[in-house]
Amino acid sequence: MIKNKIIKILTGISVLFSACSELDENMNFNKDMESKNAVEVNLSLSFASEVHLDGNTNYQPMSTRAGDSIKSIIANKYKCLVLKEINNIWYVDTLAEPTLTTDPSDPELKITSATIFQDLKLTLRPGHYRILAVLNPRSGEWNPQLVPGTKVKGDGIDTVAHAYMYRFQTGGYANIGKREVKYEIFSGTAEFTVSKTSNLHSNPINGNTHIIFTRKVMQIRFLLKDHISPKDSFNFNPTQHTVHATLKATKEGIPFCDGLDCWGDAYYNHIKPTTELPICTDLDTPWRTSTSSKTKERYKMISSHVTIYSPFVFTDVNTQVPYQLENIKIIGQSGGDGFVYIYPEPIRNLQLKNDTIQQVVFQTTDIVDNHIVEPQRQVTLEHLKEESSKELFGPYYECNLP
Repeated sequence: MIKNKIIKILTGISVLFSACSELDENMNFNKDMESKNAVEVNLSLSFASEVHLDGNTNYQPMSTRAGDSIKSIIANKYKCLVLKEINNIWYVDTLAEPTLTTDPSDPELKITSATIFQDLKLTLRPGHYRILAVLNPRSGEWNPQLVPGTKVKGDGIDTVAHAYMYRFQTGGYANIGKREVKYEIFSGTAEFTVSKTSNLHSNPINGNTHIIFTRKVMQIRFLLKDHISPKDSFNFNPTQHTVHATLKATKEGIPFCDGLDCWGDAYYNHIKPTTELPICTDLDTPWRTSTSSKTKERYKMISSHVTIYSPFVFTDVNTQVPYQLENIKIIGQSGGDGFVYIYPEPIRNLQLKNDTIQQVVFQTTDIVDNHIVEPQRQVTLEHLKEESSKELFGPYYECNLP
């Protein structure tokens, strides 16, 4: 009996190790990359030929804008997630952090119409693959559970695992605990099959090997007009101001997305849908004169040197979210003008739409809430609706600050 038990135990161990060995062989996709079955795959990279960033500011396609103006500022190093399909289940195969140019010492690139990226080079064994490439990964929080061998789709998994989500500010600034996206996020995908072949003249790669990057964010452009109130001479004087506001979804069943999934699509928290997005960013001098030919008014806006730089929110390419902007409060730098500016009513009927700029313009008034004097007096803002809908600055103005 004891002998039979030992045989059963050894048999069980043998089966267990056999299963693990088979799993390891499948999961360790890049094992023995020098083997004759390994194939080098070159994937070309580019922006979409026409990136229409429309909305209040009427974005023009990148490919057709005149001159060499900067279209975006991108970190040279980007994130590459390689997925492999085995028995209808998608696993993480490889994680890589390649660079867009041949000079890895360049920390970031100023993208113009003439910018060219080097190919993404991967060495892969035969199989069916999907690639997710994310530009400006510094703007989001990478899913730490995405390691080689992790299942991301199939086998009873209802939703695709998330790749990137909002990063929350943990420092001692005014936006502590709030979501933060400092740089525009772009992503692109490719899907193809690598075949085993011994014919030097045949192409072992079948499918799409061109990754086209598209924006995955909307920009919120707050502008403070250089205006002096007639009675009390309130003005956004030359000091840094911090804007606090909340985006609140207004249509049931259409929440905000929370980032990107491993497929390159918008990721949603289905357990607790996000219906409110508290945001915070700084605005500072110098005053910027509108580039519009119809007005030469001056405005305070975001600048690269501000402490809190977070003008972007994640978007879903396929879904627009009706929302309103509420809880609007603008606070001057400590020791500055000594006022808190508020806009007491929600700004309604807004649409969160991918590849757009939502522009919001305010100026001061003489309306003061005398019941609130501590810690700072409250002055009511005026929302300039007409100016908010005009193209006061070009779509890439923040990337080309004079």
